[in-house]
Amino acid sequence: MHREGSGDQINVTVPPDSRAAEELQSAVDGQRERFRQQFGRDMGPDDPLFWDPDAAEPARITREQMARDLQEWAESVVAAGIDPAPVLAMRDLGYMVMEETQHLFSLAELDAFDEAVAYYRSVDDPLTVPPFRSL
Repeated sequence: MHREGSGDQINVTVPPDSRAAEELQSAVDGQRERFRQQFGRDMGPDDPLFWDPDAAEPARITREQMARDLQEWAESVVAAGIDPAPVLAMRDLGYMVMEETQHLFSLAELDAFDEAVAYYRSVDDPLTVPPFRSL
């Protein structure tokens, strides 16, 4: 994998024969199907991969909506008995570090992610504490 870019635009290149590529393709296929169900047409090249679920026309999801979605995801993983710390760290920092992707991040990014995960694991109720860092 290779990562480049900055700000709101990050490009990640994944080897086509990797497990990550299979998982990514499956996720994109799922998004395309949800897009088709919501908007009644196939996704075009200028349509966002993540869109505002309340919009009548495809519109890029806002940071606030993404944070709400990640909060809901964290709540669902807690209900399933899974540690929500990595999801909450992703909500706060805007990225998730996994073993397969850690080589794509700077040491500062890795440290920040580890600190955020440790922060959420150090409290009794990670769903109700203030964010580690805002988006």
